[in-house]
Amino acid sequence: GIEVVSTEISEILPPDEIPAAAARLRIEKAQAEYESVELEAVQKWIDQLALKGIKPELALEVMQTEREKAKVERKIIRFEHAEEVAKIIAAATERLAGAILANKESK
Repeated sequence: GIEVVSTEISEILPPDEIPAAAARLRIEKAQAEYESVELEAVQKWIDQLALKGIKPELALEVMQTEREKAKVERKIIRFEHAEEVAKIIAAATERLAGAILANKESK
């Protein structure tokens, strides 16, 4: 017979599923690390805004909007000449109060 003294295997390739699973695992681990770092940065930003007097909910909304993670639609009504209108309303209120008092005194 033939006696085999040694054999040499030059390359062993695993099934295709094993490298694919390892790649997915590396990607998931990297994403988890990124999300952890991102969460920490977001929390610091929210805390800084809170120190400036902004409510945490609004700070989160602002941060997500700036990072384009959320879209917020707000309708802002700009009222021109608000101070003048306020003066007119105050003067009308004073006249009305004066008329009511005068009416009560005359009765």
